[in-house]
Amino acid sequence: MIRADLHMHSTVSDGSFTIPELIARARQNGLDVIAITDHDTLSQRFQIPADTGLQVLTGIEISAYDYENDFRVHMLGYGIQKPEV
Repeated sequence: MIRADLHMHSTVSDGSFTIPELIARARQNGLDVIAITDHDTLSQRFQIPADTGLQVLTGIEISAYDYENDFRVHMLGYGIQKPEV
């Protein structure tokens, strides 16, 4: 069985741990895959080391607002093909 956490925040947005700290904690806890999904940015992709000992995905948590229903939502995105856009 693959153990994964696909929703983590680093200090790039509102997380408590740096990217290396998240990776170290994930390894200590026996995870195989993590996704770093900082709020409204993909800039963390430049900070992920090449050799982590586990699979590290870059994602994003997009803040959005439904004005019609006066409701705030967060959407997770993975596999962004053109992050510069």
